[in-house]
Amino acid sequence: YVLDFMRDDYVSVPLQYLPCVQREAQFYQVPMKNIDGIMERMHLQQIIVTGVSTSFRGRSETTVAINGQFLKDVYQKYKIDQNEFQSGFKTQCDNRYFKFIGHLVSQCNYKITNSTLTSIAPSSHNDGIVTEYVTVLEPSLPDNAVRVNN
Repeated sequence: YVLDFMRDDYVSVPLQYLPCVQREAQFYQVPMKNIDGIMERMHLQQIIVTGVSTSFRGRSETTVAINGQFLKDVYQKYKIDQNEFQSGFKTQCDNRYFKFIGHLVSQCNYKITNSTLTSIAPSSHNDGIVTEYVTVLEPSLPDNAVRVNN
């Protein structure tokens, strides 16, 4: 694959061979930067995002957690600017949860593999509503890593 790249300025590598091709490219000092980026994505872990939205007598609040850690504690890990977190993600109710899921998909190379919603309706003694969201995301990886020399 490295020789093909050097000869043709283009290579398409099946994902399972990527670690070996990366080692060869490093050994021969052939820069293949976007392959390095895909290798980083291969080490991303599955994440579970949970959101609990409570609405009681006209007031609503949403709490978001990633693998059990509150969103405010991991914003840097998931490339969220602190100012964006404090303003954009502190919107009312469910928007906060869905904005974060959209951010993980568009900015952090994840894809949604499962999502559930559970809502508990008010009883005759309580006018509040509790909604729980659970979304499972996995790294989004291509079938082949393609590198074109610039």
